[in-house]
Amino acid sequence: METEEEVVLTTCSSKPKYGYSRLRQVFTNELETILVEYLHRAADIYYGLSPVDVRKLAFQFATKMNLKMPTTWIEKSLAGPDWFSSFLKRHRAIVSAERGTLVTVVCAVSAFGNTIPPFFVFPSEFPKAGPRSAPKNNGRRKRTSAVLTDTPVKSVIEAEKAAVITKAARKVFPPEKSSKSDKTQATKKG
Repeated sequence: METEEEVVLTTCSSKPKYGYSRLRQVFTNELETILVEYLHRAADIYYGLSPVDVRKLAFQFATKMNLKMPTTWIEKSLAGPDWFSSFLKRHRAIVSAERGTLVTVVCAVSAFGNTIPPFFVFPSEFPKAGPRSAPKNNGRRKRTSAVLTDTPVKSVIEAEKAAVITKAARKVFPPEKSSKSDKTQATKKG
């Protein structure tokens, strides 16, 4: 049998509990399930609600259902932040569905002021491609890109580019082979 000191020590050493216990919880499990389904439906049509919006929705839902709620809810016309954090802890699927989804908005304006309508880039539902093999360069040397400004490198790059173009032109339009008679005619004219 426990002594009085042991009973006092065990009751005092327990951690205080905060938030809504089952006795003080505003919504039943069934009503919270309805609220969770509504939030999932809103997220499915890309109408995400902010934490304040969810707290307002919870207050409105509790009011419509004539539930007993804390006086702070009535004074502020929204559920408390402690209710919201407890709600998220009870329903972790809401948090995981909302986080981790990257949606990009792209807007473009030209220098003349022409615009295209903004568009969204949603994550792909297709599996990602595996590792790609290195591109084949067919024996050509790999080139690095460079900014062509007035630098000493610019003339070198332009000379290399001109050499590549003339080499390609020689392949397409090979020089005509001259015969001996052509050479003698050219020397006689000159």
